[in-house]
Amino acid sequence: MLKVVELENEVVHHSLKLIGKRYTEADQENGMYQNQWKTWFEGDLFEDVMKDCAPHYASPIGFVAEDDAYWIGQIFRSDAPVPATYDSYSLPNGVLVNVFIEGSTQNGELFETPLVDFAWNHLKEAKVIEPERQPKVILERYEYFDPSQEKTIMIIGFVI
Repeated sequence: MLKVVELENEVVHHSLKLIGKRYTEADQENGMYQNQWKTWFEGDLFEDVMKDCAPHYASPIGFVAEDDAYWIGQIFRSDAPVPATYDSYSLPNGVLVNVFIEGSTQNGELFETPLVDFAWNHLKEAKVIEPERQPKVILERYEYFDPSQEKTIMIIGFVI
């Protein structure tokens, strides 16, 4: 059963950006970006994007931008250099609320449950956010995600 095990807040004031690659619906396969993730891992693109600077979070990031584009990359301080062949997206000002969700990789709940909706509903029910509020951007952080373990952690972040 999915459960929220931690909430973490961080103020974002022109201080963070994602460095990576932007994807659109045309890049999806069966509504997913699995092939792009595979390319990132098989091609060591996360190492490539970190060659000039250490990331703010030590984790791969899936990111839904304000224009509904999907990005894969890593979060860096805003002054980090952007390596050739990559792009960047500055996180909007606001509070980044990270929801740490524990679940099982064995029974499919982490893959079949819409985790963004699960996390957002938790924030509304816990009265962390007002019901009418909408996130500016959404992040999927894979810092503690380990599919080889029975229980693992997925982090969903919202800039509000």
